[in-house]
Amino acid sequence: MKTFTFLLLFFLTTFVKAQNPDIFDTTWYLYLYSNEAGDTYNADPCDDPRFIYFAPDNTLHGRSMCQEFTGNWGYDSVEEFFWFENFQINDIIPCNNTCYYGQGGPSMIDPIYMSFLSNITFESPVWISVDYTGDARGLRINGAVFDVLVFGDTPLPILSSPDVTKAVFSVYPNPTSNTLKFSSPLNIPINNLAIYSNLGDVILKKTNVTSHSIDISFLNNGLYFIEIISNQGKEIHKFIKK
Repeated sequence: MKTFTFLLLFFLTTFVKAQNPDIFDTTWYLYLYSNEAGDTYNADPCDDPRFIYFAPDNTLHGRSMCQEFTGNWGYDSVEEFFWFENFQINDIIPCNNTCYYGQGGPSMIDPIYMSFLSNITFESPVWISVDYTGDARGLRINGAVFDVLVFGDTPLPILSSPDVTKAVFSVYPNPTSNTLKFSSPLNIPINNLAIYSNLGDVILKKTNVTSHSIDISFLNNGLYFIEIISNQGKEIHKFIKK
């Protein structure tokens, strides 16, 4: 009986690795969370990034802004879902981690992120997949309803100083497929703008901007940053091309 159990566990483990080999042995950095209502919470870049790591030996670990977690993962080869066991959260004290672009404190994504992970069980499983866009890879953890965590295999870049705020312009719709728009309460003119990849590479630069919208249909699907410079200063916003 023990031999059969061992062979069964070995088969399931090798099946998972063959089915989704890129899930394992990669540090996946948190990018965003979205839900059924269309609410999206972006993960600001941090000195010590938020991440999750799945090992082939059925263990996992990671961190939020000021918390670390460990546990074990399981896999159902029929329904192809994952669940967590022995999930433990520990506070990091003292926590000197700095996350950028937040307004007045840690991003709302931190408690959402930890709550999402800690509630994954056999009775409330998730589906995990790896997406590919050119050389970039992303990992998606889909809940049983509509909750989604999105990760990338590189940390979010810190493109500017910590005092960057988002006080003037709104960027919408987000996510978007074709056109990205900007608005401000006083119709403040934009002097310059630039679009960066999630690795910090410059994709596009414009000067003397006369329109409050830009065509982004040429971009591959994924996460990007847009830098807006006006007489009110510089802002950096994240957006998703879908």
